[in-house]
Amino acid sequence: MSELPPKKIPKGWYQKLLCQRCEIHFSQFDEYGTTFIKSVNSWQEVESTQVKCFEVFDYDYSMLKLFVLSILWRAAVAQREPFTDFSILPARVARLQEMLQAKNPGASNEFPLAIFKYADDGRHLNKIVKSPTITKARDCIRLAVIQLNEFVCHINLTERDASAMYEGLWLTDEVPLRIMEVSPERKIAEAERMTSAQHKRHAEFRAKFKK
Repeated sequence: MSELPPKKIPKGWYQKLLCQRCEIHFSQFDEYGTTFIKSVNSWQEVESTQVKCFEVFDYDYSMLKLFVLSILWRAAVAQREPFTDFSILPARVARLQEMLQAKNPGASNEFPLAIFKYADDGRHLNKIVKSPTITKARDCIRLAVIQLNEFVCHINLTERDASAMYEGLWLTDEVPLRIMEVSPERKIAEAERMTSAQHKRHAEFRAKFKK
């Protein structure tokens, strides 16, 4: 494995991260994210798919995306274990900081985000928070993978078009949000195949919902 470039010591806003003003700034995103995760019991299961999927109608695109991006940014600038191997291009880190400071979630194709839910088969996944990782998907797309309890967030770190990768699952400002349930052992490629196979059914479901 090739060595990752050393991280520079972050300047400015991050050095003041623990001040009251900055904690309040981040707490808005954290509180919303916690509320969103706890609302899982109110989500509607999609009956027209062969795999288990949920439709979320009541969510705030801006706050949900900023919540996940705030975790991504904190992991990117952290200097201690277990984040020392979590490396994002400096220009992308700077952009994340700009977005968080301005409370700007960006368009859906900027740091595209898809959320999956692991099936909790008695493993008590609601008590697990794993360190963020980076993995490679097809077409040289680098994904940040963040697990929060039984939820797994995939964020496209590149500017490559990944719209077809998790078709119908990327977070947008349109309702409903679709979240697919997968097993903890399922690989990204498998999730891609499942997504492609189910997208047509999902599109039909959304068309029916809009009528």
